[in-house]
Amino acid sequence: MPVKMSEGIVDKITPAPMLGEHTEEILKEVCGFSAEKISELKAGGAFEVPAKKKK
Repeated sequence: MPVKMSEGIVDKITPAPMLGEHTEEILKEVCGFSAEKISELKAGGAFEVPAKKKK
């Protein structure tokens, strides 16, 4: 690794989470949404990435 961040040894470097990887977990545990509400949002397309507009 070209950058030294600390004196400690890094056991494992993990990649950043993918877009939306923790969405359901955050909605449930942090925001307090029910499983039914999350399913409703998902069915309505709330978690989909919008298609890119063609030029």
